[in-house]
Amino acid sequence: MDKFSKISNQKVNELPKLIKSPEEMEIEQLKFGIMKLMDNCLTIRSYGSARRNILEDTVKIAGKEMFVEALIDFMSDKSYKEQIELLESMKSDTKDWQSIDNKITQINEKIQNVKNLTINKNQVKKIKMFLETYGDDERFETLIENYVSKLEDGKVAYLTCNIVKEMMKNSKFSIYPKRQLEKIAQQYLIRATQLGYNPNGTDISI
Repeated sequence: MDKFSKISNQKVNELPKLIKSPEEMEIEQLKFGIMKLMDNCLTIRSYGSARRNILEDTVKIAGKEMFVEALIDFMSDKSYKEQIELLESMKSDTKDWQSIDNKITQINEKIQNVKNLTINKNQVKKIKMFLETYGDDERFETLIENYVSKLEDGKVAYLTCNIVKEMMKNSKFSIYPKRQLEKIAQQYLIRATQLGYNPNGTDISI
């Protein structure tokens, strides 16, 4: 065990550290900066008779993290559109239109991915909460099977499967193990199939 510890440069029983991409680090820094700005600028203001010290102890500003994520998605969407405009303008300066069109297609897919996740933000939140609550539980697979089996709407199960697939495409969710996201998506697809709603028939591969 000591030999393994020296080779891996990690303590025994210590979980391996996740390596984050520069894009993920940049998003995290931006998120932290906006949250700090909100904490510094937003205050609780009372226009009634309630004492300020009572409000500060019992009232909090809710939804800050959700707002920050929505703002970052909005900014990303705008950035992607500016990239497309720049690429379109380059067509007059190059004969390699195919490469530019391929890049535009990739950016449009990213825009659609952000839109899909924003529209279904409540479902995304539920998946995140499940992962954060049970991600380290050794009963994870059993728990997700039991959780999904309670669903009685095949269409909702199928759509949720697709939402999880969209999460897998987005670097913002790469902090969650891909294997667990795949397992969640597959369980929703299995449930959709059981309830008679799977456009692919009986295919439950992810």
